[in-house]
Amino acid sequence: MSSDQVQVLKKLILDHVSSPSVRHIRDPIVISRLAEGFVANFDRRDPLWQKWGEQREQLLRVAARSFVPLTDLTDRLNELAGPKMTRADVQQRLNALLEESYFSYPDERLHAGCLEFYETEKAKGTEFTAIIYALRDYVDEEEDRLRREWQDELSRRNEEEKLAARKRLRSGADCKWTALEDGSKSVYARTNGRLFRLTVTDDGFQVLEKLESFDDSEPEWIGRYRYRRDATKVLKEVAYVD
Repeated sequence: MSSDQVQVLKKLILDHVSSPSVRHIRDPIVISRLAEGFVANFDRRDPLWQKWGEQREQLLRVAARSFVPLTDLTDRLNELAGPKMTRADVQQRLNALLEESYFSYPDERLHAGCLEFYETEKAKGTEFTAIIYALRDYVDEEEDRLRREWQDELSRRNEEEKLAARKRLRSGADCKWTALEDGSKSVYARTNGRLFRLTVTDDGFQVLEKLESFDDSEPEWIGRYRYRRDATKVLKEVAYVD
């Protein structure tokens, strides 16, 4: 590592920890940017990419996931020091960059929004470099929003499936292991029209019982098992024994 690289890394770290906000220092997005800075500093580009100096490379890395129009990006890169670039130069270097393990491909769902953001800022007269840095922030925020929406949708579907399973269980239909209440130590299953209960004991074992109904006070004890899969295997056998 050269002394210049050491100084760059020191500056990146000092800039990061100098924030008065602990929340900001621990923010995953901020940490991701810090990591990108480390990677960019250590990166030794393939000598085949002769047109890519440090400034050009930095600009491309910032713009890589933001759907910046290729023509505008090429024009801006040609304003920086180095040999003249074509659209093919930029597109192929961009493709190679996105294939690197620490980069992810742009989310196509953000394509239209990124273009609208870019054109709006361009019409205002915002400097190109400022636009792509703002676009990077926009992409980070939108990806975070999409992740939250996906998690919310997943939780909603899980809740719907849980309620549907409880409804099937109560209706008398065959059903896989289902808890009647959240947080319950017992789950119920119905196989071949027969009702079974599996209860977790204090020592972590699973007690399998056969019931006539949910309020059966004298269930038929079947066995005690270490894992649910073991109890399930037994259930599949005893459910068909008269």
